[in-house]
Amino acid sequence: MTKTSKSSDGASLPRPLIERVRERVDQAAATQGSTGRRQGDVRALRRVFREMGRSQRTTRRQTGQAPSPVVREAAQAFREAPSLSALVLVAASLDEVGLLTW
Repeated sequence: MTKTSKSSDGASLPRPLIERVRERVDQAAATQGSTGRRQGDVRALRRVFREMGRSQRTTRRQTGQAPSPVVREAAQAFREAPSLSALVLVAASLDEVGLLTW
């Protein structure tokens, strides 16, 4: 998956983070099978959240980077009230500290 798209003049434009997160959630929902819409959405959100967590822990171990309080706060907020917007904040905090790989 790329982080960029093409503008009308052919130049590369960064894809908004919300689009990339939504795409990941949609992919996770598609592979889950048929559950209730609301319950399936939350399961897909949590699945993407866990994937981001595993990825950032692996990267931190490889680089020796300490856990980030900003990421921890965003993750806690997501756990308390899982939503697309809360997940985007987790992704943004990971991106801010250089731990978002997509």
